Amino acid sequence: MNLQVNLGLLFGTLTFLLIVSAILGFVLVRRIDSDVQNLGRVVAPLKEAVLEMQISIGESNRAIIQYSIDRDDRHIRRFLETKIDFEIALQEFNRLAETEQEKEAGLRISQIHGGFGEISDNIIGVTNTLQANLARLSQDVANINQILNGQLEGLVDRDAPDGLVKLEAVLSMGIRIDRSFLAIQSYIASPDPRFRQTVAEEQARFRESEDIFRSKQISLDERALVGVINDVFLDAVAISARVMNQVDAQRILLVELADDLEEIDRIVIDDVQPLSGGETLDALSGAETSVDGATIAVFILIALGVVVGVGTAVIVGRQIVSPIVRLTIVAEELGRGDLSVRASAETNDEIGSLANSFNQMAAARQRAEAQRVALIKELADRNAALAELDELKDNFLSSVSHELRTPLTAIKGSAELLLDDEGASPEVQKQFLTIINVESDRLTRLINDVLDLAQYEAGQEIWDDAPNPLSNIVESAVAGTQSLAMQKSLSIGVNLDSDLPDVWCDQDKVNQVLTNLLSNAIKFTPENGEIGISAKELTTSGNGRVVEIKVSDNGIGMPQGELEEIFQKFKQIGDTPADIQNGTGLGLPICKEIIAHYAGNIWAESELGKGSVFTFTLPVEQRVLEPAQPLAGDADPIESPSD
Repeated sequence: MNLQVNLGLLFGTLTFLLIVSAILGFVLVRRIDSDVQNLGRVVAPLKEAVLEMQISIGESNRAIIQYSIDRDDRHIRRFLETKIDFEIALQEFNRLAETEQEKEAGLRISQIHGGFGEISDNIIGVTNTLQANLARLSQDVANINQILNGQLEGLVDRDAPDGLVKLEAVLSMGIRIDRSFLAIQSYIASPDPRFRQTVAEEQARFRESEDIFRSKQISLDERALVGVINDVFLDAVAISARVMNQVDAQRILLVELADDLEEIDRIVIDDVQPLSGGETLDALSGAETSVDGATIAVFILIALGVVVGVGTAVIVGRQIVSPIVRLTIVAEELGRGDLSVRASAETNDEIGSLANSFNQMAAARQRAEAQRVALIKELADRNAALAELDELKDNFLSSVSHELRTPLTAIKGSAELLLDDEGASPEVQKQFLTIINVESDRLTRLINDVLDLAQYEAGQEIWDDAPNPLSNIVESAVAGTQSLAMQKSLSIGVNLDSDLPDVWCDQDKVNQVLTNLLSNAIKFTPENGEIGISAKELTTSGNGRVVEIKVSDNGIGMPQGELEEIFQKFKQIGDTPADIQNGTGLGLPICKEIIAHYAGNIWAESELGKGSVFTFTLPVEQRVLEPAQPLAGDADPIESPSD
């Protein structure tokens, strides 16, 4: 063959090699492109479904636990929404699952989730039933107290031989039913078996007091009322047992719910995530193998055609191999637990899309982990808050028990002395009966103050707020305490600015505050002393227009170091003189709660031997403390103190 033929063959061979190289390169590039696209289409959605399941199950747990605490219907709606989200994510996971391990994990999660849904429904049902029974029990207790105090007590003839014993039995029945109800509420907050025992003991003592009353000479009307009380008491005993059993059932269901959630989370973390991570690595490894095959084919073609081989190698190496290798390294670091790593998306092709999908998946996993840690911390904080509330409740019960025991002891002691000393003179009998009467009044005031304070702190008090002239409220409070002041020859001076605007308040509640402050001033001011009431309008930067009211006296005063304690429950300041009767220690805490309702301040200024000044503010415009904010009293004192 001549040179032309040889050149023709050579150029023909080169052309053939170029065509073959182009075809092979095209086929290999399409295969790599298919692997990358499949990886982006399958692996990323599977991971997203897993993350969505984790987030949804955490939100469901939070919603159902929150509902068991505060019974807000919003948590039920949130629970149903997250439950639907979880079921959608689970269906998506089962649809994308390819391996037997993934399908088995999806089946196990479905089975556990079915039981989880049933437990959640049981928790909601038990909680609703518990709430209804508790309301019914509260009504029974209120009915018993209404019959005891409003009807039966009025029928008892105090001058009859058995009159005092019957009155004591009526009072004892009221105390026992209240303590039994208080123990049930304590058991709801903290299921201590001691509270169950307390309920049984108080119910038994109620029955003993009822038997004592029945054993005395009673009229037909009294016998009928005792029969009604007995019927309501039997209903209250039955409901009490159901309430405590439902509390136990609710807590058992919550434990079962937590176990199911923990099992689902364990399956997702220990079984599902490693599988999807392994699929990611396998897919990336397959893509890398395809790239290696393309590289080998290119180098074989390079030996026959340098131009085609070098060009192909440069394109493949720069555009495909390096990004996939870097993505593989990042995936391995993510698999080892480093959630902060991200892939570098340098191009806008499929590999760039894969890197972006991988980064979104890593970010979602990091957010899910952060949410899980935050949920764990929130649960720990709530448990700590519940423990603190339980401690406050124990302290409050201890104080109430002590304050109740003191007047009861005085009443019982006086009654026993009267019974033992049959020949006591009328003066001695009158002295002991006076003690019984005074201590009974004190006990009644204490119980009323405890109930009022509990309503204020629970946010259950009804407020009739409206613009009211302050002069009318002051006039009513002064008129109500004038007789006490006259007994000690005290003068009460009123000095109100003539142009005072109306204040936004509940007239009866503010009258209660002024009456309490005036009563304290009268109690601690010597004879022929002076008591003053003044008021003026102020404009503040934080609270706008307010009216400042002062109640002053020139009485015995208080130590400066104890002013911060006088608004605490059951707090008695200093050494009370022997001729001054101690109060319940709840008047000023009640005042503080009322003023706090209007976002106002109350404080005291005093000096021993010179008297005291109590000051509080009320708004001119409508302004009431939002329920979400803490009321004054237990945690942060308002401005200064008092009692």
